[in-house]
Parts: sequence; C-alpha cells; structure tokens
Amino acid sequence: MEVPKRTYSAFHETGLDLLLRQHGIKNVIITGQHTHICVRHTSADAFARNYGIIIPKDAVESFSDDEHKKGLEYLVMCYKATVLETKDLIGK
Repeated sequence: MEVPKRTYSAFHETGLDLLLRQHGIKNVIITGQHTHICVRHTSADAFARNYGIIIPKDAVESFSDDEHKKGLEYLVMCYKATVLETKDLIGK
C-alpha cells in the first residue's frame, strides 16, 4: 500500500501510523533523502509514536558528508535510533 508524503515527515497527515498499528509493526526502517531533514522529521514522529527506529546509514544521504554524519548522530542521541549498514540489516 502506498502512503504519499506531503511534508518532511512520512507520518504528518498521512495514514502511516494507523496502517503500521493495524499490522502490529513496532519498529520502522527509515531511508531516503536528507538525513538531517526528512529522515529526522520522520524519526521524530516515529519516536513520538513509540516506534523503534532503524536507520541504514548507506540508505540515507544529505547535501554534505558533515550534514549526513551530524544527522545520524542526532538521530541516535535524540530518538535512540539504531544505525547500521544495509548489509547488516538484511543479514548479508
């Protein structure tokens, strides 16, 4: 099922939270552009809704390496995100 996103957060004014809860989802894997903007806003909303947050660091990006690095650090510090490589997430 597709859940279109209209703002920085995938949760804001979408049916994502309801859809995840209907399926018993407890953790979300967040990917996409920009680590320090959209990924951050989606992570904040996921954290506020009590989801565990997983960020594959090679599946998100920013305008610069510094913004990317600081964005990941912020996600860990503020939202207790688990940051790992995609290969570790899928077990390869």
